Amino acid sequence: MSDTVVQVGEWRLLADRHSLRHSQTQEERYLGAQNFALLHYLLAHPAELLSREQLLDAVWHGVIVNDNTLSKAIADLRKALNDDSKQPRYILTVPKRGYRWLATVQSADAAAVTEVTPATKTVNVARRIYIGALLILLLLALIAWRFWPVSDKAATALEIRPFTSDAGLEMNASFSFDGQWLAYVALPKNATQTLLMIKSLNGRQRLQVDSRGGAIETPTWSTRQWYLAYLHREGDDCTVQLRRFNADNVSVDEARAIDHCAPASRTGFASLQWSADGESLIYQRLNAEGQRQLVRHYWREQRTQVLDVGAPTVFALHPHRDDMAYASIEPMSTSLMVQTLVDGHSESQRWLTRSEVFLGLAWDSDRQALLTTTGLAGGRLERIMANGERHTLFVSNSPLIWPQYSAATKTIALTQLTVKHDLWRDQLASRYLPGKSAPQASAVIASNHFDYSPQFAHSGSKLAFISNRSGKPDVWTAFADGGEQQRLIDLPDEQWPVNLQWSPDDRYLLIGTSAMKILRYDLIADALETLTPESVNAINPRWSLDGKQIFYAVRQQDEWQITRYDVDHKTHQASGLSAALYAPSADGASAYLLRYGNSEQRGVWLVDLKTQQQQRLMPALDRFNWQNFHVATQGFYFLQSVAGKWQVQRWTPSDGTKTAYALTTDAMGPLFVDFAIDPKEQHIVFTHIDDWESDIVLLQ
Repeated sequence: MSDTVVQVGEWRLLADRHSLRHSQTQEERYLGAQNFALLHYLLAHPAELLSREQLLDAVWHGVIVNDNTLSKAIADLRKALNDDSKQPRYILTVPKRGYRWLATVQSADAAAVTEVTPATKTVNVARRIYIGALLILLLLALIAWRFWPVSDKAATALEIRPFTSDAGLEMNASFSFDGQWLAYVALPKNATQTLLMIKSLNGRQRLQVDSRGGAIETPTWSTRQWYLAYLHREGDDCTVQLRRFNADNVSVDEARAIDHCAPASRTGFASLQWSADGESLIYQRLNAEGQRQLVRHYWREQRTQVLDVGAPTVFALHPHRDDMAYASIEPMSTSLMVQTLVDGHSESQRWLTRSEVFLGLAWDSDRQALLTTTGLAGGRLERIMANGERHTLFVSNSPLIWPQYSAATKTIALTQLTVKHDLWRDQLASRYLPGKSAPQASAVIASNHFDYSPQFAHSGSKLAFISNRSGKPDVWTAFADGGEQQRLIDLPDEQWPVNLQWSPDDRYLLIGTSAMKILRYDLIADALETLTPESVNAINPRWSLDGKQIFYAVRQQDEWQITRYDVDHKTHQASGLSAALYAPSADGASAYLLRYGNSEQRGVWLVDLKTQQQQRLMPALDRFNWQNFHVATQGFYFLQSVAGKWQVQRWTPSDGTKTAYALTTDAMGPLFVDFAIDPKEQHIVFTHIDDWESDIVLLQ
């Protein structure tokens, strides 16, 4: 049945979207993976009386759930189908016995469905390109956001006005030189190609330009004329396109390719910028050896000049002079640099060095300042002055990308990205058994916001996780089956949670925060305590096996040092071990150390706590494992990138074996941000990107 278009009553099933679509109104109702699996099983057994036990076993695959889980799922299906439990047309309840599917199940016209959703069975190159670049941007932001230093400046009151609200992605806004037009890229929902859109600031006029396949990136208006440039990418082929716009009749008079550009970068979307005089464009290109370089192309003369500033991906040129700002991404920080371009050479000035990754950069020419956007689970627009002073202008619970400023209208445009992160659950053990196939993973914690960083209690009955569904990241808890979700702690803005650890008796939660402080929350007494001294910045807290000590890492000069905190005596003492994370082994005789120094030191080490002898188990491990390193009965689980995709892997130090855990993936995911293994090592819960939307907003 999975290969057939299915219709029940007035509803068509959209298996690839886990939803229903009404045949007449075309209204679509999202069910979610778990409820869709339940509906799929009911349809596969029409007119059969299915017991509760049979349904739970078939759909939840032996996962222990409470009595209300199935009842709620049935109620959700009835609501989606407009069914009535008292006069059912679809699902009949047989008291104390189970449920029966009543309606006729029939095949629908596949062509009709394809007409409604043209991208359902098509390889959507443009969408993959855009989603892939967005994933990279958010992954970069993830590392830095874990330790995001929140600005101490209060947000400025700005008038906020939505500029786009269509279903799908709208992004990369750019103001015309008079401030009256915005060019941007649109990728409508289910579309197979991106569109170049030009829309008046008052919203009354709009021009749509087809891209004829591939993907459009970074449209940017000339600072002085009615020329619009953008990058057009199809596979690895990238060209710089130039169009002349006629503002009188809202049309494009001229369109031509002027040069080749570098293909997609590892660090997300590439930038394209006009020089202040409008005579040249600056972007990335590959040299003869295949290396990226920043070039200045004089488009009228067809002359190209190589700049000696490396190949920054995020950069912005001043609209009135040859000053270029760019973000230099370093291992533990990002430097905001400003350079004056003179005949291909430059003089640089460092404005700011922080631990965040900028997702956008633009000049505020009125104040001779820079606008930056940062964030992952939440976003922040800031104005940064040359002396490093920062002013928060706008805060959102969604990531903010690509700010642009118009001096003519005193307006800021930026992209507000809505990313739905759910926590999914799957069986773990069967994935390691040869010849065994595991069931499809399904959502266990779901909302329309960001749910991430799961951690199982030691009893296995509860989950702690972080969610921004209340407007900012807070600590939440739920039963392991997803039931009874509730916000546990409302932390202040400067103490956003970034990782969680249960105490061995499940009474306390350790909370590492964005301000690099370690907090301890008492679930019984409802009391929150800061453990680290005011002057100490600490990360990656871990409990000892008996719960009497807490280990955390402190940055000292060029390396991380482990400090031991005595819970009873409230004392802090250096351990003499250098590492970014300390995790006791399951038997307590040794500990794992995660190091990120030079090539001789980096990797996973095992230290014998009695003899203090150390051995390196793995030569390298990505920093994503600061939150994703889980000690097993034998060995540990960790996150590893393999052929561009994330895998959860298990390492057994006794024989040095490594076993991959590969989840079912679609064209765009899942993206592993965090995962947790239950104490019995039977199940895995992981973060999964479920949907994307973005809109452009204006701030004045």
